[in-house]
Amino acid sequence: MTDPAWVALLERFERDLETIAAAGDEASGEVLAPWEPPAAPLPRELEGRVRRLLDRQRAQRARTRAVLRDLRGQRDALGRIPAARGGSAYLDTQA
Repeated sequence: MTDPAWVALLERFERDLETIAAAGDEASGEVLAPWEPPAAPLPRELEGRVRRLLDRQRAQRARTRAVLRDLRGQRDALGRIPAARGGSAYLDTQA
């Protein structure tokens, strides 16, 4: 028999992934609530669902890392702009 605590936890993880995916590149600043694993071991009939969820989490993690790399590149580019001293500042985007 399927443990309702495991089902609820997996549903929560799925909702969290949907929330993150829906946000796309727009960071909401929302912090996901901490969680605790159920006391009972994972029921065998949920193993396939867990594997699919892990695959989705890995894919989302890869997308998040790509966004972070892009943001770091933008931050580094902005860091190369000299401090304004009363005149116009130009950024060489070809450098």
